[in-house]
Amino acid sequence: MTDQAPAAPLSARWIDMDDRARREYWAGLALRHCRGLGARSCCRLLRHFGSAFAALEGRERWADAGVDKGKAAELSTGSWRVTARAEWDAVRDLDAVVVQWHEAAYPALLRTLPDAPVLLYCLGDLSLLANPAVAVIGSRKATPRGQALAGHMAGAFASWGITVVSGMAWGIDKAAHEAALGRTGSSIAVLGTGIDVPYPRANTRLYDRMAAKGLLVSEFAPGTPALRENFPVRNRIISGLSLGVVVVEAASRSGTLITSRLALEQGREV
Repeated sequence: MTDQAPAAPLSARWIDMDDRARREYWAGLALRHCRGLGARSCCRLLRHFGSAFAALEGRERWADAGVDKGKAAELSTGSWRVTARAEWDAVRDLDAVVVQWHEAAYPALLRTLPDAPVLLYCLGDLSLLANPAVAVIGSRKATPRGQALAGHMAGAFASWGITVVSGMAWGIDKAAHEAALGRTGSSIAVLGTGIDVPYPRANTRLYDRMAAKGLLVSEFAPGTPALRENFPVRNRIISGLSLGVVVVEAASRSGTLITSRLALEQGREV
């Protein structure tokens, strides 16, 4: 098996990605697409070896990182290549940046999670990843009072230089993003879709404003549609980027409460 990245060059938008970064990106895709290797196992490997490429080079020693040697054997079959190459090809013309786990731009707070993503696709102001952040989340079917409260709090946080993180859904999320955009701290939207897929479609204008004045973030491959199972997965990133989570209205069984539970497990204030 070779661990070299495909020879096809990235587009002009990716000209700043040198050979080392491309090699590391290809290695990250190998980990992401290896069957049976979940986010926690990937994280163990990244922490133990220091980078995705070093993890691939050291696959005979995965047991030292607490990862079953059978998963290393699966990686060696190369079964991951087809789907990894599809993601690689989708990224070549993407107007976004890949932030990898080992890079300085990767959010330090997020990196501490036991299931931190191998990489993030980002569109917008990358400097916001280094800002202190607070998540403001809540119901998609929020009351006018709830939306007003979310907007008031998000606007205040952003005015103080604190970045507001949310999920760009209807209701509370949208109110929080809109109130924070244009202020000092601005806002980060964590998507449950690919970085190039605005969702819900009715929020396309907000998506464009976030790309221009804030930051869009996704761990999913470009083109990934709005799959129900992906939204609980992305919620750990909303809380993982944040020092704390503010909940403004939530149903008893909702994604908002999932995010709150994850935040408590991550040691965040709720």
